Amino acid sequence: MRYPKKAILVLCIMCTIGLSLALTSFKGTQKTPFIEVKDLKKNYTLASIDLDVSRNFTRIYLHSVCKDYVEEFYVVNDDDNIVLSRIKCKNFSVLDYYSAVDGELIEENDTIYVSNINLVLGKSLTLLVSSDSRSILEIGDLILPLYLIVEDGTVVQIAVFS
Repeated sequence: MRYPKKAILVLCIMCTIGLSLALTSFKGTQKTPFIEVKDLKKNYTLASIDLDVSRNFTRIYLHSVCKDYVEEFYVVNDDDNIVLSRIKCKNFSVLDYYSAVDGELIEENDTIYVSNINLVLGKSLTLLVSSDSRSILEIGDLILPLYLIVEDGTVVQIAVFS
């Protein structure tokens, strides 16, 4: 039995489309967990980073009272929760803000470290960004100077989606 070339061509195109749709559907069910940084004022995503790239991020900001920079180090744990793991600063007064946080205090070369905090914060963290605080977010190789990207007084959300 012979089939016309046109019928074979149509059959091949339909098979290709069907296979493409099947692979797209399969790929869509296997989501990679990611961190999303979002400007809540404008409902705009500033960055989206797969957790395969980095499970750590750092927030650096200028403390409003002490006028010293503070670094907060976060990790996304195996349950995809954001965990405050340690803090780095130069002034003990900064630590008043963290009075409810347990951890190991180390003073070294005029720098104070609070390590082993392991404070689980859940799936999201919100930050109020101001030009005075000069908040910067580092995720892997990505550096987001939030105070330059968003309007003064904007609330930014860092959330984990899995």
